[in-house]
Amino acid sequence: ILGLIAAGLGIVLALRRGPSSEPADAEPKPGFSPRPLVAPALVMGVLAALVWHSEGLGGFRPFLNIEALAVVLIGTLGIVGAAYPLRSFFKAVAQSMREDPGAEYERWRSSEILGMGAKAAVTSGLVGTAFGMILMLASVDDVAMVPRRMALAMTSGLFGLFLSEFVLAPMARRCAPAARAPADAAGAR
Repeated sequence: ILGLIAAGLGIVLALRRGPSSEPADAEPKPGFSPRPLVAPALVMGVLAALVWHSEGLGGFRPFLNIEALAVVLIGTLGIVGAAYPLRSFFKAVAQSMREDPGAEYERWRSSEILGMGAKAAVTSGLVGTAFGMILMLASVDDVAMVPRRMALAMTSGLFGLFLSEFVLAPMARRCAPAARAPADAAGAR
């Protein structure tokens, strides 16, 4: 198990460094790049392997909580949609997956929108956790409902953290490296 984790971390670190054969000042090639999806997929693969190894196939059942996933996804889209048009959010997601993320202002804007999405995912997960705990405490007389409500509470927090820290925050950082303040990007000083 430790070898699996070490191999996964090695692959993630190698992907973060990028290919060493290209010069540092080489221009990125335009087009879609699956590279932003590799680290989250690798983390999910390692976690899935650990669950499968320790619990078998039945170990995945507690993580299949559609209520928690809906709370996090709808909450995240709702919070981001209140601050920005959802079209801008989806455009920022698509832009973070391209090798050529575009002009500096667009990169800065995409980084800002995706950063807001990362914060919103954590917030939605915490809201789902609070709902689950409230529902659990309200149904304490019905002992059969307590584990289901506790699962809603815990998986909401887990899904919110995963969406934030393994998906949206890395996408925001991918757009941000060359980003400056919008006034600098427009040429005003």
